[in-house]
Amino acid sequence: MKRQRTITKRTVFLKMLPSGDAIILITGLALVYFPVVHFPSLAFHVGDYPFIPVMGMAMAMFGFLCCLQRTYLAIRGILSLSRQEKVLGFSFNDEMSKQNVTSTRYVSSHWFIDVRHNRNYLHTFIVLKRSFIKSIGKIEERKSAAGAAARTSIIVTTVDGKKQKVWISFTKNKDIIFDLRKWYRTRKSDTKNEVNGK
Repeated sequence: MKRQRTITKRTVFLKMLPSGDAIILITGLALVYFPVVHFPSLAFHVGDYPFIPVMGMAMAMFGFLCCLQRTYLAIRGILSLSRQEKVLGFSFNDEMSKQNVTSTRYVSSHWFIDVRHNRNYLHTFIVLKRSFIKSIGKIEERKSAAGAAARTSIIVTTVDGKKQKVWISFTKNKDIIFDLRKWYRTRKSDTKNEVNGK
């Protein structure tokens, strides 16, 4: 049986970046869209508006924004992790190797790691070492126009006196924030290695 490799900073960073399929899809949409824009005679018009160019632009922009969000989370998360290494004087790669952590979803007495993305628009990049946290605030929910919780967040105060907001979009994913707060408050000594998120 092939031995699984332990996770590294590179692993968690690449986990959040847009996949090759997503990049190919957006590139394909652009290649289809721009010729239609340059040759409006090929477009099917609805009233005075070119239907195909508008739809093509909307689809391309949606795909681009999704990729942009994941790239932003990846960069933001890796910078936070690098700051933890600098402040506490440790190597993330070495610690994961010593503890034989092979999953990007891992909870122990010292670590809360949840780095994943899936087709349900769940994108998370949370990598926190317990000794880096000085205190953790209350959970806040930002409401959408319809009145439902659109984003759930919590403020983490770190040992160097800075505040870091950890947030999750969409109501159905907010349990991750509650799990984070519970993990910090319970300070369990046992270790649980969970499966990789899809």
